[in-house]
Amino acid sequence: MSANLQRLNLDCNKLTTLPPQLAGLENVKELSFSGNNLESIPVAFERLAHLKSLLLDSNPRLSHIPGNILSSKSLAYLGVVKCGTNVSNMNQFHELIPNFEFHIRTSVPPLQELAARLIAQR
Repeated sequence: MSANLQRLNLDCNKLTTLPPQLAGLENVKELSFSGNNLESIPVAFERLAHLKSLLLDSNPRLSHIPGNILSSKSLAYLGVVKCGTNVSNMNQFHELIPNFEFHIRTSVPPLQELAARLIAQR
């Protein structure tokens, strides 16, 4: 695998599994697997030491994310909108996450709220 790859987007590819070999992407910072049919995330992803963003939105069969991934020191953003009902296992790790900037996105905020945030950032 390419050692220089920093972003990988495999959205909407009807994936049901992810190969553990993706953990060989040592410098990857952003992974997006939204809009697939994943059931789980490989435990080997714990080796992705530079991963900052993991997008898993719209994977209705996704029911578990390994705790070792959630407690990663580099992970700052996790998207799980429209995922399986048991994805709530992440809440038990929220207190253990060393990165205070960590955000778990479990729902999409209303459009008015997004607009207010954009205006406030100006």
